[in-house]
Amino acid sequence: MQKLSIISLHLPNLDSIIITSIYVPITSDPQLFTLDLESIKQLESNIIMCGDFNAHHQVWKCSANRPRDNQFRKFANQTDIDIIAPTTPTRFVA
Repeated sequence: MQKLSIISLHLPNLDSIIITSIYVPITSDPQLFTLDLESIKQLESNIIMCGDFNAHHQVWKCSANRPRDNQFRKFANQTDIDIIAPTTPTRFVA
C-alpha cells in the first residue's frame, strides 16, 4: 500500500496546482503501483509528484534495473513525466 499526501493550491486568477508526497514501499506490486500514479495524474493538469518511489534505474545513475524500475521508467515515458533524481546514491549498503 502506498502512502500519499495531497495538497491542492487554488490561487486567484491561476490554474490549480496539486503537489503530492508519495511513498511506495518496496513490497508493493511493481505492475500495479503505476496505476495509482496515473489516477493522481488525472486530478489536474498542473501536478508535482514528489516522493520515494523505490524505483531505481540506470538512467537515473543507479546500479541496476528491476521490474519496478523498468515499469516506472516506462510509465514516465508514456505519460510524458519528467523525473528529477539525485545524481548520487541516496542509500548506501555496507
